[in-house]
Parts: sequence; structure tokens; C-alpha cells
Amino acid sequence: MLKQKNTFNIEAGFTLIEILVVVSIIGILASIALIGVDDARKKARDARRVSDLYQISQAVEMYNNASGQYPENLASNLSSYFPKGLPVDPNPSKNYDYIRDGSKCYILRATLDRNNKDVLKRDLDNEVNCGVTLDCSDDSFYYCIGNNQ
Repeated sequence: MLKQKNTFNIEAGFTLIEILVVVSIIGILASIALIGVDDARKKARDARRVSDLYQISQAVEMYNNASGQYPENLASNLSSYFPKGLPVDPNPSKNYDYIRDGSKCYILRATLDRNNKDVLKRDLDNEVNCGVTLDCSDDSFYYCIGNNQ
């Protein structure tokens, strides 16, 4: 008895449709991951800004204790308190703002990346009463610290 041979010509591999489906799923997952990473970066930058302002305010107070007045310019007057350089905003297009009223008071301001109500409820919100003004409204994501004398 003769046996019949099965001669199917089946190639092993993936079809173009299968490859396109896998690539599109990977693309969707990557975009979801990038959205989460971007939000985490914004949180980290905001946390650094708050920390930087507190460090600068400590140096401003130490300068005031030593000289009897608040510094006119942060970069030149506080360089001895920051051997590695004055802290700067993590975003190169933004900077920290500083305004003073002689020996009475000062305000430091940073612009946050996101509306973090927990952080913004702990800042000044235009409460400094010393003859100088700097917009510290939460609507603009401004985080301000200073003293009120």
C-alpha cells in the first residue's frame, strides 16, 4: 500500500497585519508611559523649586542677621552661602524672582509647572505687607515665600 505524502508549503512567520497590530499596541503603551513620566517630572521640578526657595530664604535670613538688611541682589550677595552656586530653576526658561524692601521684608517667587493645591496653600498668596508687591496668586501657579514684618 502506498502512503500519500502531505506536501503543504506552509512558511513559518508572521503576517503583515499581525506585525502592524503588535507595533500599534507597543506605540499606545509607550505613549501612556510617557504621559506618566512627564507628570512625575513636573512633580519633581516643583518639589525642587519649593526646596530651592527655602534654601535661598535661609541664606537671605543669615545675610540679614549679619548685615542688618536684606540683600539687594541674590547672585552677588549670597554667593558665599552657596559655594556651588545659587540654586536656579530646573527649567532654563524660568527663574526665581526676588524683591525686597531694605531691612523690612522680602519675597521669593517661583513658577510651578502644575496646580498643586497642597503646595500652593502653604505659600504667601499676596499676604506680605511691607511696601513691596509681587504677584503670588495661586491661579498663576506662583509659589511665594518671604517674611512679613
